[in-house]
Formats: sequence, structure tokens, C-alpha cells
Amino acid sequence: MSTQPTKRVIRIATLGIEDRTRRTLDVVFKGPGEGAYTLVEEGLAEAVIFDFDCVNAATLWEAYRKRHPKLPTLVMSINHKEIAETVFLRKPIQISSLFQALTEVKAKMEMQQEVAMDNPVSHAKLPAPAPPPVRPVPMLNKQSEELERLCGSVADVHLHDTQGLARIYYNPHNYFQGVLERALQMALAHEHGVLISGMPEPIVLIPKNNRILCEIPDHQLKALCLVPVQQRLITISPLNIADPKTQTLYQATQNLQRCQPLDQMIWKVALWTARGHLPEGTDLQQVIQISRWPNLTRLLLTPYSLQIASLWHKRPYSLLETAKLLDIPQRYVFTFYSGVSALQLLKIPSTEIPLLTPKQDIKQQAFFHRLLSKIWGKTASRVTT
Repeated sequence: MSTQPTKRVIRIATLGIEDRTRRTLDVVFKGPGEGAYTLVEEGLAEAVIFDFDCVNAATLWEAYRKRHPKLPTLVMSINHKEIAETVFLRKPIQISSLFQALTEVKAKMEMQQEVAMDNPVSHAKLPAPAPPPVRPVPMLNKQSEELERLCGSVADVHLHDTQGLARIYYNPHNYFQGVLERALQMALAHEHGVLISGMPEPIVLIPKNNRILCEIPDHQLKALCLVPVQQRLITISPLNIADPKTQTLYQATQNLQRCQPLDQMIWKVALWTARGHLPEGTDLQQVIQISRWPNLTRLLLTPYSLQIASLWHKRPYSLLETAKLLDIPQRYVFTFYSGVSALQLLKIPSTEIPLLTPKQDIKQQAFFHRLLSKIWGKTASRVTT
């Protein structure tokens, strides 16, 4: 009886790379990389990724090469670098180009191993490869209790439990999430964006720049997401930059320190509103996938989000199948679903899931989807450095 060969995992260290970028690489390796690479300490590494744009890069490089003169190395920088025995990768980094470069690094590594095997003298000098460290992967970060509360306390349900099914749904239209979605829909038709009035602070959306001005503190906004809004008190209007008052708000959107990414806002508002529930009309038995890998390093993390994303990226599963396969509470799956649904990262076989209702203009739906795809693509296809 034949057995499947053990998957080869390449151990990679990083030098000159900030913690945030290292965490991004870790997510990319576990997600799109499907576990083919893993981050380790320098002493255990079979290859290294070196950031030549870091502080004192030349000094750091010289010391590194003294320690490891032949270790296969991927050098990344904004400016082209011609360094012998290295693979160069130009910033900004795209996931596809990263894995292509790592394939070249792997080829250099295998070539060195073959030379070592053919040369008993040099092979004798090489230390035996150290086993990869066994490190538990934390489900959540240090804010685990807060993130656990993000998913609420909705109990698991069965398809034949009518009362239980009634408890798992909510209508986004009744909450600030619905206000935000309607504002975004209107903003697509206006170059300068739209203004939401009637909230504790004015909110301005500029979709073309993936930007939103919302200076309501997160703790207050989170509370607002939990209660139905009084629709009659909320107005959504095109931003008139000829008006001195709204012109000041528009100018504020040019200040990146006062704004935040629009996709990030859509995601967290959806999570804060859903709290483990599902948008009305969601089919528990419909198999779904994600159309692209979410940039989880810049979004509010939810329990098991990495595992759910990995599952949905590979093949379609229903919401109930997902919870059963991962052996996790359904509310974890429902919370993640609400986020990716709000960002339009969901698809069903051969059919994209629309965010807008079937009664709305089909052309407007297509335009809305393309714009969000463009916004998300700029972040999801790059490793921020």
C-alpha cells in the first residue's frame, strides 16, 4: 500500500524586518503558501529573507554573511540590488512574486544540498539540519477575551430547530451597518464621496481612495452598532465641496492621520453588528468560497479566522460543514462570514454573491462589486512592508 510523502516545509528566518511584516509573512505562509514555508529563528533556518531597506542594512548584511556565507537568501528592497548568490525581490511586494522568488531560493538551497552530497568532505562539515521548532499557534492575540466577546454567545443550531434558527439572524438594514452600506452605494456615483449626518460626528466616505473619515471613538461606535438606528434622524447626501462646512470635512479626508481604510471600517462594523449572528436570508446549507485571501493582518481578527479562510480558499463548504470540520462553535464561522460578506469576498460556485438586493439596478451591483474588488485587491495582493 503506497503512502503519501511527507510535505517538505522550508524553514525561513528574517533579518531587518519589522515585527508587523514578519506577522504578515507568517499569515501568507500559512494561508496562500499552504504551509510550504515556516518562520524560524536564524539558527534553525535553511534560507533567509533580508530587508535591505532597514536601518544599518549594510552593517547588518556584513555581519550576517560572516555568520552564514552560503545560506540561500532572498533580498528585498525598493531599489535593485546586485548581490552575488542571492535572489532579489523589489518592493512593493506582491504575493505571486514573493512565492516565485522563494521558489528560486529553494532551487539554490537544493543545489547546495546536492553539491554537499557529492562532496563527502564538504558534506562532513555541514551540520545536520535541525528539526523545526514545535510552537503552539495561539488562537487569538493578547486581547483574546475581547475577541471572544466579538462573537457573542449564540448557541449552535440544527436545521430543524425553528426557534433556534430564528435567533441566529439579524437585519443589517436596521443598524449602522445598513447606513454604511447605503452610503457606500451612493458614494459610488459621486467623485467627492458622501456625508453621513445624524451620528455623534459627521462621517465622510471616499470610496475611490478606500478612505473614510469617522472620528467617533471605537468604543462608542461599537456601542452604536448594537442598537437599531433611528432612520429618520440619519441623512446621507453627496459631499458638496462648494459648501464651506463640507469643504472642511473633505479637506480632512486628505489627512491620513484622521482617516482609516474604508474596507477596515466595513469589516469591523459588520463584526460588531453581527456578534455571531447571520444576515437575514443567509442559507446555512449553501456551499461558499472566498474569492481572494483576506488581508487578516490589517483587519480585526476573529477566532479561527485563519483556519476558516484557509478552508474556504481551497474549496466550497457550507457554514454548518465548516463548523463541524473545524470542530468550533458555529458563531465563530458566522462572525467571519459576516465580515467577508460585507467586503464582498464571498462566492458560490460560478456565481458571485451580491451585496445589494435583487431589486436594485444590476449594473450598479456590478460596478459596486468591481470597486470593492479593486479596493481589496490593492491590499490583499500585497505584503505591506
